[in-house]
This record gives sequence, C-alpha cells and structure tokens, in this order.
Amino acid sequence: MITSAALVFTVLATSPVADIQKVNETDRARALVKQLGDRNFKVRDAAERELIELGTASLDALKEGEQSTDVHVIDRCRALQPMIRELTLRRRIDDFIANRGEVNPKDLPLAETFLKSTGDTKEARTLFADVLTRHSSLLDLIARDKKKGLDQFTTYCQEVAQRMQFVRGVDPMAQRMNITQSDVSMYMLIAIELSADKTGRVASNAYPFLQAPSLKETLAKDTPENLPFKKLFMVWLEKEPQPHMVHQALQIAVDVKMKEAVPILLNAVKNKTTPIYSRAQTALLLAKVGEKEHLKEIEPLLEDKTVVGNFGVNNKQGTVQMRDVALAVSIKLNGQKMADYDFDVMQGSDENLYQSYIYCAFSSSEKRDAAHAKFKEWKAKQEKK
Repeated sequence: MITSAALVFTVLATSPVADIQKVNETDRARALVKQLGDRNFKVRDAAERELIELGTASLDALKEGEQSTDVHVIDRCRALQPMIRELTLRRRIDDFIANRGEVNPKDLPLAETFLKSTGDTKEARTLFADVLTRHSSLLDLIARDKKKGLDQFTTYCQEVAQRMQFVRGVDPMAQRMNITQSDVSMYMLIAIELSADKTGRVASNAYPFLQAPSLKETLAKDTPENLPFKKLFMVWLEKEPQPHMVHQALQIAVDVKMKEAVPILLNAVKNKTTPIYSRAQTALLLAKVGEKEHLKEIEPLLEDKTVVGNFGVNNKQGTVQMRDVALAVSIKLNGQKMADYDFDVMQGSDENLYQSYIYCAFSSSEKRDAAHAKFKEWKAKQEKK
C-alpha cells in the first residue's frame, strides 16, 4: 500500500516541479562555486559547507569550476568532488545496511552485477553490505570509470600479493587468513564486472584470493548464509578467461566436494579452444568428484588421440593421449582399478590420479591399444547384463 507521503514524493520526483528543483540546485551550486574564490574566509567556508550539503547535485558545478581562472577555486573544486562522493556513498551504504530489506540498492556501486550473480536475497544483501563496507571507494571508482578503477584494483591486488610473500618468522597461513570472505567476494565481483577486459590484469591477480582459507571454508558449507558466495564463485568461474586459473579454482571446488562445479568442469574439459594439457588435467578432477552419470559426457574423448605430453619417468619413456586420460577417469568412475589396465609408466595410481595426467601414460602404442580394447570388452559385457 502506498502512503499519501510516498505518493506525493513519487509525483514530485516525476513532475516538472522536481525538474525545476534540480535546475535550482544546479544554479545554486554554480553560484556557490564562484564564492569559493571570495576574499572573505567565512563566505568561502559557508560555500563549501553548502556545496557538501547539496551532495551530488553540486558535482557538475564543481567539475565546471575546474576551468576557473582562480587557482583557489580550482583546488577546492578538485578537493570537494571526491569528498562529496564519499560522504554521499557512505550515507547510502549506511541506509542500505540499516534497512537492507527495504532499500533498493540500485544507486550503490556494482549492486546490479552482484545481485544478478547471487540473487536478491537477505543473505546476498548481507554479504554485499559487508563488501561495500570494506571496499566502497574501489567499487565506486570502477562503477564510474572502469579504466581508472582497473588501475586502482591492480594496485590493491599487488599490495595483497606482497603481504602474502614469505617473510621469515611469519606464519604464512596467518597471512592468508587476513584475506577475508569479503575480500574474496570483492575480487570475484570486480572480475565479473571487468570480464570484458583484454589486458589480463584482472585474471593475473586471482592467485592470492584463491589461496585464502576463507574461500575453501565457505565453499565447503551448504548453508543459506554461504549460498550467495558460492553463486558468485560459480559466475566468476564461468567468466574466468585463463584456463590455469579455472583449473586451480575447480581443484579447490573439487577438494571440498562442491558438486555444483561439475557442469563447469565438464564444459572446461569439452572446450576445444582450451589447451589440451589443461583440458586433460581438468578432466582428471572428475575422478574425485564425478559420478557414473557423467560417463556419457566423457565417452567421446575415448576416441581422441591428441597427444597431451611425452615423458621420461623411472627410466621409461611414456606418452599420454587424451583418450588415455578419458580411459583412466572412466575406470575410476566405474569403480575399477587402474592397475588392471597396465598404465605401466607410473604404475597408474587410483589415489593420485587427479594430481597429474602423467599417471595415465603408456610406454608403447601396443600397451595403450590393449588397455583400450580391454575396457571396450568390459563395457560390452556390462551392457549385456
């Protein structure tokens, strides 16, 4: 139900009266900007105070004031703009935190991107409020100017990376724990917002955040409070352009048995634009988190003879093809043992399989063909049952 006061406000906000008020505020701000150069300190001080009180309505006039011939006016206009933005944003954030169930966050920086990724729930708004509280200036700058925002974001990430570097006498885990859930959420949110960036600066700064214990801890919990974070993680993962970062993130998801990540894992494996070694390594993660229902997804790879790599291990030369990786994963998902198929270079280990595709190597084409033939024969028998 719309109250009479709300109705009046709605009419005013969409009527010529509101437009006139905006024009009047702009004209008043321009007059006040001129007073910033007044000889009388009290006049200048009063003008500054009123410009701050006008808030964002004074920003255009202050920007125009930078073209003044008076150096003092120019300096004050440049100093007041970030101050007004910060104060205005702070008020909006405080209002959002106090009334987050009622306030429309559309005027808050990157709110649309965040809530589109997580869904607009009470838990999502709580997480967003926390991110805003810690990183409001950075989010605001990116919302206003992506280029400048990217520069500042890169600087911030480099500072985080420096804090993570080894320091004698300092517990590295304690350093990682300083990166909070809000910090990781901030990184993922900005990476999503700047996903069109082609410089690689966003993706190249992911490492410290992937090392944060708070990432694993949150992904491992299936609670309503953690669901927005997990959804944000999934959206970021889908947009992440660097295969090695995708693999590292999927490794973390698999370690905590996050089943929601399996579809992204499968897409990464089937994506033929991704380097073959990255696809092979990612496919092995299915051995840890996959189910029998996923066998049909990797079955086509049993015919893929693309060479993943050649190795010299334990005085044996070995080769891994993509079909060998698919075979090892299929064996694992079917509950069989790799030892029964004679992966002879590394003596194929069921326990260590997901760590490296080297465990899928064969020393000869004859060994490989025999293993694949044996699996086909076993599969045919299963289908007849």
